Amino acid sequence: MKSMVAPLILALCLTVTAPVTAQQNDTDIDGLLNREDGDTTAHEDVEFGPTLVREDLIGAVLERNPGMAQAQNAWQAAAERPDQVKAWEDLRAMYAFGPQSIGSDRFGWQAAIEQRFPWFGKKGFAQEAAEANADALAGEFATVQLQLAYRASLLFDDYFLIERALEVNQQHIDLLSDLKKSAESMYAAGLALQVNPLQADVELAHTEHARLILQADRDIVRARINGLLHRAPESPLPPPPDAQPVPRLETLVDTALADSALVNRPDLRSIEARVLSAEASRRLAGREYWPDFSLFLSHNTMWQHPDHRTMLGIRLNVPLQLGRRGAAAREAEANIKMWRNRHAVLSDQVRVDVIEARRRAREAIDIAALYEERLVPVSRDQVNAARSAFEAGRLDFSRVIDAEKNLRTVELEYLDAIASAYRHLADLDRTVGVIPFLGIEPDLTRLKEDQK
Repeated sequence: MKSMVAPLILALCLTVTAPVTAQQNDTDIDGLLNREDGDTTAHEDVEFGPTLVREDLIGAVLERNPGMAQAQNAWQAAAERPDQVKAWEDLRAMYAFGPQSIGSDRFGWQAAIEQRFPWFGKKGFAQEAAEANADALAGEFATVQLQLAYRASLLFDDYFLIERALEVNQQHIDLLSDLKKSAESMYAAGLALQVNPLQADVELAHTEHARLILQADRDIVRARINGLLHRAPESPLPPPPDAQPVPRLETLVDTALADSALVNRPDLRSIEARVLSAEASRRLAGREYWPDFSLFLSHNTMWQHPDHRTMLGIRLNVPLQLGRRGAAAREAEANIKMWRNRHAVLSDQVRVDVIEARRRAREAIDIAALYEERLVPVSRDQVNAARSAFEAGRLDFSRVIDAEKNLRTVELEYLDAIASAYRHLADLDRTVGVIPFLGIEPDLTRLKEDQK
């Protein structure tokens, strides 16, 4: 029975050590699953100042929106892959005994340990592919940042436009009420027709109808902003600014902007990383034609000659499945060409988009300036002149109503022109690859800090 002591000790070592490690890993996994990192539901409610500021809204959206956490989690998962593919396989162990030898003078058993080694370079290429894939997902994370910031900026402009449109609407309700009173007074004095106050009343009804639509639109935009902020749709928001100046457009050469976009755009960097990953996969496919091997050490007490009981050897696979390996190499080559072509297509599109976005921004700014400097002042003067002429009995009341309708339209179009100018500037920033109105590239600091 003394001959059974050594194999039993070996068996205990093989069966007890592994569960201890597994138990520790289970504990670590439970801790990771229970962490709340990136869970924006745990954040306190965002606090704004008395007036909503565009930059504050964009920053809050980037901090709180679950889409950011989702993209970040995808990158974090991919960033853990290189450590997995570069690690060796676990040491394999085997123990067996002859049941019929139990109780005999010579208890028969055998034990072996084996370590598998991939062919030289396979681990390195697999690690390169995994690291490049993680870089691609980092680019996708940055793309999500740009898209969310752009959406937040657009919603800010919608919010500003609706609030200021409601203000203009109220001003014209007051104006039409004054015109109606003036028409009623002149009708009572026999200086005007009865239809005049009725015309004012009809326009009042139309203006109040527009107000109902604007109020509903405001509630919808507020709900959308709160949705981006990961808040309840009915959560309160401070009002937008009372006015926004006509923005300015920096004088830059189109080619310089396009070159900057080709460097900054995270979706292009993501595709470049995909190319690197596919190239590493192609090199790995080339190494698959070489065999993997295993070194093993065994001891078998059932060999009669003591010198033959301990064995040291090597095992390897014979890579005869050339069709499978050839298909893998062709697949990797096709992926390289696909990603390179996608990069070329997107690069061409970026160059066009930069020119289009800049032209549209210039057009929108010039239109807003035209409204501010000419159309709005002239339309207001037109209303004042028509009203004075009507009260002096020199102009029909319908001309006063037409002047008021024109002013209302021009003032609303001016607000829309201002909002449109800022929308196109936001689109230009996004096209160049910087966060709108912050002028900075997407921040990957959170990724790097979490990786540490």
